[in-house]
Amino acid sequence: MIEIIVSNIGKVYEGNSSEEARKVYDHYMKNSIEGVGRASHEDVSWLEDGEIVHEHVDHASTLYRQSLRLEKTFPEGIDDPDIFSALLRAPLSEHTIKRDRDKSNYIGGVVEVSVSELMEVNCDGGEDTFFDILSRKLVGTPHLIDMNVKVVGCFGGCKMFFYVFGCLDHIDKIDNVPLEEENGDNTE
Repeated sequence: MIEIIVSNIGKVYEGNSSEEARKVYDHYMKNSIEGVGRASHEDVSWLEDGEIVHEHVDHASTLYRQSLRLEKTFPEGIDDPDIFSALLRAPLSEHTIKRDRDKSNYIGGVVEVSVSELMEVNCDGGEDTFFDILSRKLVGTPHLIDMNVKVVGCFGGCKMFFYVFGCLDHIDKIDNVPLEEENGDNTE
């Protein structure tokens, strides 16, 4: 038995069709990421026989809630370790990318960018664009395409947090290792 559960809505699918479950899961995951409807920034879980098989945790929402708490309880310049648990400390590994990308070959995550990094894009005439920086932070290469970016927080006037979601179609290698197609469905 397959169940799809959205944290703010409840059970949105129950049945035995993996194909139908995938459509429902993808629909609510997209709405969560894009901030649409009741599923906006909510967690989406795929269960089979009561066990979680796939789970989309909306880190942007979690980070936003934590940043509100951070602003109220911590003086400027002091880091709350909890807020950084949702952030990527390094680009996603090839294994994580293969495991977590969706059927459309998209991946997302929360990245931290310093204001000084943003200023260098405009001041030093470097080759990296704003989107290149975000892509490098997420997947280690500037070749992520069709990117959607949302500011999810800032801290101390020197750090900004972005939810980055983009397509891997133009990325052949991660860390100089071929991003090979997996046999069969990469979501099971």
